[in-house]
Amino acid sequence: MRVDRAPDAVVVGFRCSDADVLPFSVSGTVSTGPVGERWRSSLVDQFASSLGYLRESRPSATMTAGIARPPLPTSTGGRAAANLILDAPESSWTVSSLADAVHVSPATLNRQFRRETSLSVGQWRARARIATAEVLLKDGDGKDGKDSEVTLETAAHRVGLSSASALSRLFRRAAGMTAMQVRSSGSPWPAASQVLCEGRERSTWPRTNRMHVLVWVYQGSAWVSAGDRTLDLEEGDLVWLPAGIPNTVRMGSGSLVLPVGARVGKARHTAGPVRLRAGDLDADALLGAAAQEYDPLFARQTALVDGLFYTYLANVGDEDLQHSRLMTRLLEAFRQEPSSDRTAEEWAEHFGCSRAALRGALAADGVGDFRQWRTSTRMGIARQLLFAGVPVTRIAQHLGYSTTSSFSHVFARHHGVPPSRYRGYV
Repeated sequence: MRVDRAPDAVVVGFRCSDADVLPFSVSGTVSTGPVGERWRSSLVDQFASSLGYLRESRPSATMTAGIARPPLPTSTGGRAAANLILDAPESSWTVSSLADAVHVSPATLNRQFRRETSLSVGQWRARARIATAEVLLKDGDGKDGKDSEVTLETAAHRVGLSSASALSRLFRRAAGMTAMQVRSSGSPWPAASQVLCEGRERSTWPRTNRMHVLVWVYQGSAWVSAGDRTLDLEEGDLVWLPAGIPNTVRMGSGSLVLPVGARVGKARHTAGPVRLRAGDLDADALLGAAAQEYDPLFARQTALVDGLFYTYLANVGDEDLQHSRLMTRLLEAFRQEPSSDRTAEEWAEHFGCSRAALRGALAADGVGDFRQWRTSTRMGIARQLLFAGVPVTRIAQHLGYSTTSSFSHVFARHHGVPPSRYRGYV
């Protein structure tokens, strides 16, 4: 299978089952049909649920613990291996055979799973097996349009386990319940679209990410906690969750927070989550980026998330600097668009102030000339990106230099050494 996107198209893909409600009937190899606007939120929510990071709030303690399918890895090899497991949970894949199938080494595959899901391949497969078994035990097999009951033995064999007792052991370990208790506890958690309609609150699983993760309040409101800091978020807000710091995201009633992308970076914001200004980004642009970054067929990194990541890295270590209000506005705007070639006059017009006011703010900040300030600020951004391991060519493009050599020349003149030799570059 493959999906080709037009340059301005937003294509959102997610894995679904026969139990998922879709806006058109599904039959044969490929099915299609019109999708009305009223389906948008529901389908985006199903996309979010397919990523496996949501935990639903339960109205009653007597209902099942609800075993969520583990989150999908984000790397190409890890995602492909996870999909092989999901497509055939009864298969006897080993780590070595999975690694061969997706063309990576077993050590790399296990490293990808641990880094991107906090689980080893074996732990991930066990979680996927019991999540599938829970649905089978509660909903039946759905063959011939009928929800015929599945025995414990059959459910165990369907997910690749040798016996009903092995399935029960897995359930006890994951949910503190036997397989029979899971079956008798009622319906499984409601579908994601039902959760939104019923206005239930949700959260993410408490986790420590090995990558910096960009999250976006797609709908409603949310609270993000990382380290000792909590941010109140409104619809449209963007926040980076720093790597290496335990975090939790709680969503308001009927709200949804989407991950937009994740990046590896050495630099850390030790203070906690970092809010970004969305600027001119619209919802379709962010949704399109999230859909490509987490595409179930072929995930790919996007230029939009790269740019937001570089902006995030450029802010590391600057929390304690004091600037005038005008300089703070200029700094924030320039960091979002460091390639801008606006003159001082154009920036003054942009902020609705006089050139003299801007010149005075620069002087008060210890800078005598706007061009000098622009170069110095670009070099500060460059240093942060170099410390984070971003390639020199990508930094040059992000900062607006026409060639890598011209950027290297300016950097060497500013620091005494070229960027490839600068301390901390990896």
